[in-house]
Amino acid sequence: MKKFKGIGLLLIANILIFITLSISFTVLSEMILPAFGIDLRGSFAQQDLLWAFVIGFGGAFISLAFSKQMARAFIDCTQITEPRTPAERLVYETVQKISGKLNLSMPEVWIYESPDPNAFATGPTKNNSMVAVSTGLLNNLNEGEVRAVLAHEMGHVYNGDMFTTTVLAGLMNTFVYFISRFIYRQVAERNEALGFGVYIALQIVLSVLAMIPISWWSRRREFAADRFAA
Repeated sequence: MKKFKGIGLLLIANILIFITLSISFTVLSEMILPAFGIDLRGSFAQQDLLWAFVIGFGGAFISLAFSKQMARAFIDCTQITEPRTPAERLVYETVQKISGKLNLSMPEVWIYESPDPNAFATGPTKNNSMVAVSTGLLNNLNEGEVRAVLAHEMGHVYNGDMFTTTVLAGLMNTFVYFISRFIYRQVAERNEALGFGVYIALQIVLSVLAMIPISWWSRRREFAADRFAA
């Protein structure tokens, strides 16, 4: 039930984000930029670039801003503010100790139900983040291993990996949207039906290609978090 509720909230959020970004694009292209002598209304290529930028970066940063809320919507989790069990105390005090050493605001600490050993950190900034661990991780790892995992996740927080990954994702999204729309217009001038097919195909292919630099960067950040934890 929690998962279906999360999917529903995600769909609603995506619709609202798209509407917000569409309005932002219209205001930028029709009002703000012309007021500064920048008129893109006669150039489809420039309009496409602005649209790609607004959708690509806007969507990425809105997702980052609400990343904690979205994560909580998808998992059956409990926030730990006053630890009551040894496991809760271990997680909470470890995060508290590390954040204190790093002069960071204490992240929200959550434990979620899952048999799989896992943990993650998310949040818009270093000082507005959350760290979550699964019950499977607490049940299968010893105290030292749990501390190491938490140190790894705090490494992501301290290094600002959520922000830098969002910037890269925004750049890749902009690339995918712009190239797809630009080529679509060229093809659609001759055959609109074919142009739509080309647009969909380009979205798929370019999205796969865009995952290459994102995956490369993500792997580098994982190694950096490992070094931090060590």
